[in-house]
Amino acid sequence: MKKTDRKTERALTAALTRVCDSALKAIPGFVWITHFVNYRDFPNSLVIVSVFGTDEELHEVCGIQLDLKLCALVQQELSALDVPINIKAHQIRCDTEEACERDNEGNWQERYRYSALH
Repeated sequence: MKKTDRKTERALTAALTRVCDSALKAIPGFVWITHFVNYRDFPNSLVIVSVFGTDEELHEVCGIQLDLKLCALVQQELSALDVPINIKAHQIRCDTEEACERDNEGNWQERYRYSALH
């Protein structure tokens, strides 16, 4: 990883930590946030994943459109870093621990490895 990539990674982590802190207070069922990226194709490869505990919790949040609030928080933080992100390209996603456990035996890297590469 190049020095500029490490600097970008630290800035992304700090921004997503701020999103996480806000979301933990404001969005029921939200548990944590992570990202996947291939710096050879940054920012196009960047994928932000907001994680909820259960499928039901995520369904309820989507039903009252709090998922859109979460996406807006992510976009706001990343725009402050001059990192463009495209919601329509599914660069910001919501997922659940329940689904990852069910479908990928809890392996988040496996679940999103192709997202960060393509």
